Amino acid sequence: MFGDRDRSKAAQAILVARAFRKRLFSSEIFDDHAWGMLLVLFIAFADGEVISEIALLERVGLSVTAGRRWIAHLVGEDQIELREDGGGVTLSETALTKLRIFLDEACDVSNWLVSVRH
Repeated sequence: MFGDRDRSKAAQAILVARAFRKRLFSSEIFDDHAWGMLLVLFIAFADGEVISEIALLERVGLSVTAGRRWIAHLVGEDQIELREDGGGVTLSETALTKLRIFLDEACDVSNWLVSVRH
């Protein structure tokens, strides 16, 4: 089992790999905005950071107009929540649980790859 700091590193690695992919394959068909938002929000959660809508959109490279549509979609799917005080966006408990499971698997794969190389 991994902790949220390990999971956050896995999420960061996924985002870095996506940035590499985007440099090589700039096509819009590879964009996965909602997934990027969830990963960014997990990293913020692990760092104890509350992230605003605007900061979230900047980190995933979305315009305010498009980003707010994605945010509304994710709120509708109970993946993220808007804080009642207007102070930011957070993951829902459901999304947090699912991301922990996914990122644990990503950490397992990463550890397996390291062990295979040695």
